[in-house]
Amino acid sequence: MISMALVKTGLSFVFGRLGFGDKILSLIENSTDNETERIRLKLQYAEKAIEAETAIKLGMMKSKVFWAVWFTAAFPCTLWLGLVFLDTSLTFVHWAIPDLPETVKPYAETILASIYGSGAAVASAEKIAAGLARRK
Repeated sequence: MISMALVKTGLSFVFGRLGFGDKILSLIENSTDNETERIRLKLQYAEKAIEAETAIKLGMMKSKVFWAVWFTAAFPCTLWLGLVFLDTSLTFVHWAIPDLPETVKPYAETILASIYGSGAAVASAEKIAAGLARRK
């Protein structure tokens, strides 16, 4: 990418001899400043939206109803995954556990990923942070 200083130098050399180089340079600087301001505003808007969504999710997670509903969805998925794990790990057990129906599979994958993916990572990070805080 060409630096702004190089563009200024080139334009001031070319248009400076014609007498209107400063006007063109100020126009370019203003348009660059306007674009930077637009990007900054978009980022601020995105940040506020993420903060609002996080506040809503944290508020929902404080409710016992949220966890009751979460458990009713997570328990069968975890049970199914555990049975599949035992069926494939223990060669002498042949339970022939069926695969999840195609209509349920995307939901189950999301639930299992939230439990064992990001959920486990967040829980372990919280434990590490609590341990480090106690150390100080």
